[in-house]
Amino acid sequence: MPEPNGSVLRCLKIWESRVGKFPKFKAVSRKLKLAPGVGLPGRIWRNLKPAWVSDITKDTNFPRASVAAGEGLHGTFAFPISFGKHFIAVMEFFSLEIREPDEDLLKIFSSIGSQMGQFVQRKRAEAALQKSKELLEQLVRQRTKALRVANAELKNEIARRQGLEGEILSVSDREQQRLGQELHDGLCQHLTAVAFMSALHRDATEEPSRDRGW
Repeated sequence: MPEPNGSVLRCLKIWESRVGKFPKFKAVSRKLKLAPGVGLPGRIWRNLKPAWVSDITKDTNFPRASVAAGEGLHGTFAFPISFGKHFIAVMEFFSLEIREPDEDLLKIFSSIGSQMGQFVQRKRAEAALQKSKELLEQLVRQRTKALRVANAELKNEIARRQGLEGEILSVSDREQQRLGQELHDGLCQHLTAVAFMSALHRDATEEPSRDRGW
């Protein structure tokens, strides 16, 4: 399969009918990186078409040819796993025998590769949809939490303002009472003073009349 950056192919998995065979070839395959057009997998990647090589030991565009020859591998074919023009991976198969191309077999595997590509693409779409769903759920949870915090802060602010309004009203009531008391006390003092002055004035005007015997 292509690496995440899409620049080269790397071996993803090896299946074998004879467990423990071809250790050198498997080790080289696991480490190998192939650019488009290089080696059989690279050619499949570039052309998006299946290909057959009767004897890889004689193929000039097969970097593992010497290792394959040393372990007795000869015939090979490969086909792309793709979805339309979108390349996903390539599968290659090896044989101990030299085999001539089988076009019918290549057509069958080409169809299989297309079906596998559709399956992989669907799985990727499902995974992307699930990831999108999880992200959306996470955003909803975050927004819900934020709304709860904002709602709590709003309630606290309302309670604080109500407390301030109550305090303002209480202060206003006390101030009105104080002003009323001051006005009452001041007015009483003024009235008392006026009454006292009036009494003095009355007494002052009555004294001469008494002296004359009126």
